[in-house]
Amino acid sequence: MSFLPKNRKSRFIFKCILGMSFVLFFIGRSEIPLPIPATTAFVPFEVHGPTHLPFVAETEYAHLVSLGKVELVYENEEESMTIWATTELGWHHTEQWETYSQTIQDSPVYFNQTEALTILSWQRDGVEYAIDYKGHELSMQDLFDVAASMN
Repeated sequence: MSFLPKNRKSRFIFKCILGMSFVLFFIGRSEIPLPIPATTAFVPFEVHGPTHLPFVAETEYAHLVSLGKVELVYENEEESMTIWATTELGWHHTEQWETYSQTIQDSPVYFNQTEALTILSWQRDGVEYAIDYKGHELSMQDLFDVAASMN
């Protein structure tokens, strides 16, 4: 007994679906760096990197974390910035958020700062964004400018 449909057209469609399922599973479960624009094909929202980055990134790439979460990474030897975009609202489990004085497209902006990491978070069109910055060169205004450039 075969799992393949009997007619030729149905078998072709079945094989295409099976192949795409394998590709989605492989990409979604791996740590393969992708070009940032390539991630848009796998998530239900448009993925844009920032047009303003206040440091020189020697490396930039994206990871498809799940079919609803993307990680954009910009880094050099001294600092790194990870920008998260996800439909999993409230995913960033930080104990205490402070409200930033400015908004992004009328969305409140929240931040949390420790000695090792600064996090800036906001929501737009059912997608939650967060910037995780490690380094000592950027101010909160610099991070806000990065976030605002993603519109």
